[in-house]
Amino acid sequence: MRNKSKFEKVISELGFNTDAPINSTSNINLETGKTNLAFIMQGDSDVLWNSDLGLAAIRHLIEVNDNQYSHAEPEIYEKYILQILDSIGSVIKWNAPYEGKNINVVKRFIEDSLMSNAFTEAEEEGLINKTDDTDDSFFD
Repeated sequence: MRNKSKFEKVISELGFNTDAPINSTSNINLETGKTNLAFIMQGDSDVLWNSDLGLAAIRHLIEVNDNQYSHAEPEIYEKYILQILDSIGSVIKWNAPYEGKNINVVKRFIEDSLMSNAFTEAEEEGLINKTDDTDDSFFD
């Protein structure tokens, strides 16, 4: 119980509500048993299994990445983006009839999605193709 109170204290200091549900996930090295990476999430969620909360966390992590040096090291930035796309391709293959390299799966999924009603609906609902007003001046 001593560890629980320490955990609650730390979580509380980080701004989490200890009286509300908290979701967590981690990546554990099976050989060493050590945690490589852990996430703790909390927020309002209206979708089954808090999938909207997980999606918000994924988007946040991608969007807050420090890309200020991407122009100085374009090859590193490109490899970073390719790793993200590779992971996305891996996830797409779980639930879609695509095979091959993950990057090609992403390409095919995008091509198919652009021609689907789901793309149009997502765009109309404001879920995709959002613009960030702070970035508009960069292209002027």
